This record gives sequence, structure tokens and C-alpha cells, in this order.
Amino acid sequence: MELKDARVLHITNNLGYGGVQKIIYEICNVTKESVSGVYVASCGGVYVNRLKQIGVEHFTIPDVSSKSPKDVVEIIHELAKIVRERHINIIQCHHRMAVLFARMIHANAQIVYVNHTTYSDRAKLTHWIMHDIPVIAVGEQAKDNAEIFFGVPENRITVIPNAVEEYGRAFSAVEQIDSQRSKGRFIIAFAGRLHPQKGVQYFISAVRDLLDRNIDIACFIIGDGPLRAQLEKQVQELGVQDAVHFMGFRDDVANCMYQSDVVVMSSIYEGLPLTPIEACSVGKAVIAPDIEGVREVVVDGVNGLLFEPCNPHALADAICEVYSNKDELERFSQHAREVYENKFSMKPFREAYLRYYASLLSREERD
Repeated sequence: MELKDARVLHITNNLGYGGVQKIIYEICNVTKESVSGVYVASCGGVYVNRLKQIGVEHFTIPDVSSKSPKDVVEIIHELAKIVRERHINIIQCHHRMAVLFARMIHANAQIVYVNHTTYSDRAKLTHWIMHDIPVIAVGEQAKDNAEIFFGVPENRITVIPNAVEEYGRAFSAVEQIDSQRSKGRFIIAFAGRLHPQKGVQYFISAVRDLLDRNIDIACFIIGDGPLRAQLEKQVQELGVQDAVHFMGFRDDVANCMYQSDVVVMSSIYEGLPLTPIEACSVGKAVIAPDIEGVREVVVDGVNGLLFEPCNPHALADAICEVYSNKDELERFSQHAREVYENKFSMKPFREAYLRYYASLLSREERD
């Protein structure tokens, strides 16, 4: 069977805000012209319309993480129907439970799991689910997690690093950011889902630290999520509401980053995060926690600075360094673009996925 005959179904829990959802969109976008069909099944979200715009059909099913017996029965029924009617021969799972459902429908298709992050829970269950499933790891940390923690043999793991598409529109001023820049403020962008993983509370605490040092900053939090109300309350309690601006979900994240002086992240753990890759794509230095996954993108002293994770004071120190040394910041920014072009642009990402699909189909023929 040839690559052009591939019919790929992506299964995930939702298509809301988040890096996993963005990567699913990117995979669909770069592979759809080279295969016979690309489809996505999830409980829905903001990326459904974006998939529709590029001609990718979405099927609404209950959340695959649901424990409701009714949902479980419906998921099995709907997935079996999709696989049968669309003649699916590759099922790409972006959630551990999606693998279990793919197994349960007994589809005559190659099942593959994408490990997007690092896990430390339900090891025995995951080991059982993955015992003979090939795995795509989005980075070296995600590979190590699958191999060491969940017991997946190295020969069943393929690393395909995350990538982001270049911003396809002309950069344009963002009024909210422009108004703060006109006051002479140093612009900091934070992009990510407002979720415990992202450690946004540490960033907000660092803002208080910076203001206490009389650093004139304006910080823009791009994204939305379950912690927004809690984080807005923290901003009020710390009295930093004049410096922290919540922008919500936007479809021009790279454009907003481009308008900033530096991009910051404060995650507790990551697989291979998209935020620093996206920042590098528009030539912006990144200040990020010194954790696995992040270090695959941000090299301390080359395209940004790394700081001790979960330490607002250390984050504030790193921001102060680039605020006080504009030449260093400019050098980091120049290297950032080089990192993107050499490691995380879309061409190698597309080629890697197409090679992988071809290998799956070849394996199916041998089996």
C-alpha cells in the first residue's frame, strides 16, 4: 500500500485551547495533500472550525477521558462507524484512553500513540495499553518518559519534534500592546493555556517582584483556561493589575509575540512546548524554566535564559538581565530565529510524518 492510500483518523479528548490541539491541526494541515484522507474525532472545541477551513472532517464523540458507561458505549460505536465508513487504515491517538478505544473496536488499522508530554501517573495502566503500540514522541524528554516510565521499548519509539507554521500574515500592531509601548514600557508576552501545568501564578508573582524593583513593564497573558478567574484574583491581590493584561484566546499569537520585547514561560513540566518554538519563529528571545523538554528549544545564553523552575524571584532576575542589557537581548533574538529555521520549521516536520505513515502502511502489508 502506498502513502497516497493512507486514511488517517486522529483521536483526542478535545480540540480546545492547547498545544496538543495545535499540533493535531498542524499534522492534518501538512499531510492532507499527500494522503487519501485525514479525519479527527473529539468532543469539540475551537480548532473544529479551523480544521473545517482546511478541508479536514471532524466527528464529534464524547470525551475519551470520560468514565461514564453511556459515553464509553457511544465512543466505541461512533469510532467503529467512522473507521468502517471512512476506510481508516491509520489511527493516530493523542490521548492514552484513545489507544484503549482504538484497541476495543478491533479495527484493521495501524494504531500509533503520540506522547506529547511527560506523565507520572497510571503507569501500570499505560504500560498495559501501550504494550505493543508504536509511539511517536514529540521530543527527547517525551521519548525518555515513554521508554523509562511506561516501559515502551526504544525500537518502538520514533521522535518527531514539534513544529509550528510560520505566521502567514503581515505583522500588524496590536492596539492593546501598542498603548503600553507608547508609555515606554518593556513588553513581556506569556502564551499558554491557563492550566496548573503552565505555572502562571509564578509569572504573576515575578511581576510583583519586578515592579518592586521599579522595572517599568507591561505583561500580556495570551490564552485562556480553567485557572483564569483564580489568576485574575491573584493579580488583584498583588496589586499588579496595571501591569498584567489578560488577552484571552487569540489566533494571532505569533503576531502578539512579535510585538513584544521578550517571551516568558513558567511551566512546571513539558514534553516539547510550542511557546518557545513559536517565539523563535518570529525572532524573539525566550525566558523559560530549566526543565526537560524546554531545554530542547531554549539554550541558556544562546537564544534566551533558563531559570530555576517554580521560583518567581529567579524568573524576575532573568527578566531584569535582558531588560538591563539590550545588546544581549538582541543577540538572543537573532539566534532564536536560527534555532527555528534549523530545528523546528514545518518542512522537516511534514517529511517526518509522511515517512512515518509510509512505514506504517509498509508494516501493515508485511503483517
